[in-house]
Amino acid sequence: CYDKAIELDPKDAVAYYNRGRVYAQLGQNKKLIDDCTKAIEINPKFASAYYNRGITYTELGQYVKAVSDHSKAIELVPNEVKAYVGRGTAYGRSGKFTEALSNFNKAIELNPKDVAIYHNRGLAFFMLGKTNEALIDYDKVIELDPEYIDVYYSRGGLYYNSGKFNEAIADYSKAIELDSKNADTYFNRGVAHANLGETDEAKRDLQKAVELNPAFKERVKELSGQLKLGM
Repeated sequence: CYDKAIELDPKDAVAYYNRGRVYAQLGQNKKLIDDCTKAIEINPKFASAYYNRGITYTELGQYVKAVSDHSKAIELVPNEVKAYVGRGTAYGRSGKFTEALSNFNKAIELNPKDVAIYHNRGLAFFMLGKTNEALIDYDKVIELDPEYIDVYYSRGGLYYNSGKFNEAIADYSKAIELDSKNADTYFNRGVAHANLGETDEAKRDLQKAVELNPAFKERVKELSGQLKLGM
């Protein structure tokens, strides 16, 4: 129907934008970018078109373009939370964690109830080596939404890297409770058990990881040799 709308009115920026959103759902990123670009040509103040194009540039690894588009969206709509999140994500993916942090701070200021933003900021803190701040954000996510599964992976990883293997195991166990088909979580919990000398538990989790994802077989074999698990 958007093709028809564009045929009837080739200057209909919204029709291009909406068709681009359909292309996004179909995974046709190049066509989405083309349609958002056309919408922007028709209406240079179309903030949502900049935002959607920016998100797509991030997915394609074109972070400079993504930051530019989200910055334009913010210029047009200064309190647009999702544009700050989008720009923060682009910065984070490109390794610019300080800049990512600044954007997530602004997004939380505008919307202090969005659990995903706290999680993203926690990841940025973690990558900057600020583990205490990261832990505070991860705890906030769980306070707001105890079933937000990604935070248990993230907090579990933080605990593991801090040598707090029991706490890591507790978080990985909660993640498994929420999703029992994720091989990575079993693998990570198995390694944590191994670090505590809990050989039987480690074997069980590592075997489960291989069962769910045979690609783990070589990693488990190598790890078994290193930790003398006898697998």
